This record gives sequence, structure tokens and C-alpha cells, in this order.
Amino acid sequence: MKNNYTNAQVPDTSAYIQQIIANKNNYIGKPFSTLSKDLQIQIKYFNPFASFDFRKETATLFQFIKPVTMADFSEPIMDIEWSPYLNMKVSDSLWDKNDGGGWTSEVAAFYSTGIIKDIILINPQPSSASTTPATTPPPATTTNTLTLPRTTQPQSPVIITPGLPAGVKNKTY
Repeated sequence: MKNNYTNAQVPDTSAYIQQIIANKNNYIGKPFSTLSKDLQIQIKYFNPFASFDFRKETATLFQFIKPVTMADFSEPIMDIEWSPYLNMKVSDSLWDKNDGGGWTSEVAAFYSTGIIKDIILINPQPSSASTTPATTPPPATTTNTLTLPRTTQPQSPVIITPGLPAGVKNKTY
């Protein structure tokens, strides 16, 4: 099945990606082409990430809109981790060649053979179809999303002031 879908056929991108994550065992350990053929939404943008070894692409972010403003980066993003890693030199070249991450058939061909290690949703959005009142907290989920710890009280900053060695005076420049 060829990916001929448009975003109009998926009214809630975040909920759709959450469905993919709920079924990610169908894709882990398989080529990206398996997932891309099943997608009911069109990839518009990709952004490769390297490890400390800049020759190895460890993960790629896939967006379903082409980001134009910084606000577009708050849209749901599908993060695919690879094993084995992909060739970062090739993906960087494709990123540069295709208007800074535009999705083309050449890009799709490069990623099609990448083996999926994990699928993560970044920037999950509340469902537009939700009937839960705004005052009720959303139900707990088990999706792989990043949640940063929050503190209830402000933390005092720690200031480290090194002492000057004996006999050395402060100088202003």
C-alpha cells in the first residue's frame, strides 16, 4: 500500500501517533518502510540527529507539517530511533538538498531500509474530540513521552565563588 494519504484524513495527529506508539511492537525491529506504508498521514519534514559520533544518525524527527515558524515545532512529532544507526553524512546531505528537511521520494528511499529501534511521540496534544471538562486532569497514559520534573517551590540558586590565592588582588580591566 502506497502512502497517498493527506493530513485531512487524520483529524487528530497526536491521537493518531499515539495509536502508532500503542502498536509500535508491529514496527520495532522492522524497516521504516513497513511503518511508512501503513501511515495514514503524510510526512512533510524530517530532522536527523547524531550521537557523539557525528557519523552516526541515532534518531530522526518526523513532522506532518513543514515547519515555517517556531510555533510549528510545538506540533506533534514522531521520533524514530534507529538500530543500527544510519549514515549521518547521507541524511545531512539529503536535509540540505531538500530545502532543510523537506520530505521527498529520495529521502523516503534512504530511510526505508532503516531498522526501527523505538518510536516516541514528542509534543503530545490534547485530543480535540475530548469531552473531558478542562478542570479534570487528563487520564494517565503509558506512552513514551518526556515529562520533566516540576518543583512546587522555587529553588535557591547555588553560587560558587572561587577564592583568590593568597597575595593576589582583584583587578578590574
